[in-house]
Amino acid sequence: MDSMNSGGTFDVRSTDSGLENPNCISLAALSKSGFSEDRQSAEFPQFATPMDVNVASLGDDLNASTGQVNDLSSRMDASNPTGPSRSFSTHGPGTSAGTESETSEITEVSSVVIIDQHTYEALHAFRLNPNEMGYSIISANLEDDSSDAKNQSTFYVVGTTYVLDHQAEPDKGRLIVLQWNDSKLNVIAEKEIKGCPYSIQLFNGKILCAINHMVELYEWAADRELRLDSSHYGNVVALHLKTKGDFVLVGDLLKSVSLLLYKPQESSLEEIAKDYTPLWTTAVEILDDDTFLVGENNYNLYTVSKDSAASTEEERRKLTINGRYHVNDMINVFRHGSLVMNNPNESILSLQPSILFGTVSGAIGLIVQMPPMLFTFLSKLQEKIVKKINSVGMINHSKWREFAHEFGSEPAASFIDGDVIELFLDMTVKDREDVVKGLSFGSGSATALDPVSESTGDETVTENATGFAAFGQSLKTSGKICADEVVKLIEDLARLH
Repeated sequence: MDSMNSGGTFDVRSTDSGLENPNCISLAALSKSGFSEDRQSAEFPQFATPMDVNVASLGDDLNASTGQVNDLSSRMDASNPTGPSRSFSTHGPGTSAGTESETSEITEVSSVVIIDQHTYEALHAFRLNPNEMGYSIISANLEDDSSDAKNQSTFYVVGTTYVLDHQAEPDKGRLIVLQWNDSKLNVIAEKEIKGCPYSIQLFNGKILCAINHMVELYEWAADRELRLDSSHYGNVVALHLKTKGDFVLVGDLLKSVSLLLYKPQESSLEEIAKDYTPLWTTAVEILDDDTFLVGENNYNLYTVSKDSAASTEEERRKLTINGRYHVNDMINVFRHGSLVMNNPNESILSLQPSILFGTVSGAIGLIVQMPPMLFTFLSKLQEKIVKKINSVGMINHSKWREFAHEFGSEPAASFIDGDVIELFLDMTVKDREDVVKGLSFGSGSATALDPVSESTGDETVTENATGFAAFGQSLKTSGKICADEVVKLIEDLARLH
């Protein structure tokens, strides 16, 4: 998209705990219990709600948790959980513990647990087989037999695998379709699979699974059975899946990301583009048909894009990295959504929907796509703020945010550090004036369709200001930047979290 290529993204650490909590029935959770005689520990399970929701119980490959965002540390406070009635996670089971009396050896038992959304009381547990671990879970309306959502058939699709000590990787598992009825979980169908279902997604009314090196699509038949529709091979280990329309984004353990296209007439999944950079993905998300967001294990964040208008087939089949940023934390989940209620009447900005990310340390971050003019202005502002303030330990900001990995490092690109931008609000009036001095808009209306330009001396910014018009309009008369107007702009951005 244009705003990603010529503009960029604003990265903000959240400091607000307001999550929307629409009405929702009880939650389903994966639970893995280890029994021993003399110790007991617990972590939060993974949740799946019977709604198609946009932001998660944010967790890693071993556990998932929900909690209130601490205003000071931007961390998940697991001791004071908020209602997860809008939470949804497919990234691995949580753990809990009990006791076994005689041998004191750990015996793990996995279960699918229904939890009350208000009290967190376990209402029912469906126990899996010995050595079988629940690994992924989604809720889905597989039978759309009514226009009334309350009467639609909601199922929980659970992916499991058998974990044996002598195996290098799992080679056997199950897809289990469960339904909550008569105060218990009932098995509606099950399908044996050859591997571990690392990720499950609802895709065009079907069940899409990442199973070892394969991506498989299963159809929910009229006789309530799962039947294989199509498969794609070619990954080392397919860990992450995201879908949009007929597109499937696959995050690989070692080989970055690839884009698949589903052709329903042929019942086939075809790879149409791929990033050939050997990066280890930890989370993926689709921004639009041509732009994709990826987290990787060196604590970095990057975007890749597909050039659909390229002149050669080779160029069209290549995903190119065009955005790079060091987060200093391992991202393991992305979700479209927001931490606050969106009130357009209170905002001077009109930005595209935001994306939340969660990290293994429990932090929550916010990524907002913005128009090129706003991105250019904030980039210049960031440079001036960094020059004005003294960083802790005299660490160079540009160096700190470099996209560093095993094969070298590259400067950050197409991302703005939201934490740095918000430091402007803590500055003295004199420092604010010093920072904005030299920043100005070019001639013409703030809504003129002019390209971004830079001049010698004063740093000039002119371009289509969609979502930026109110700020630009207030500066039309003088063409100069006012510190108070910049404060209003940054405060508006800060309201996003």
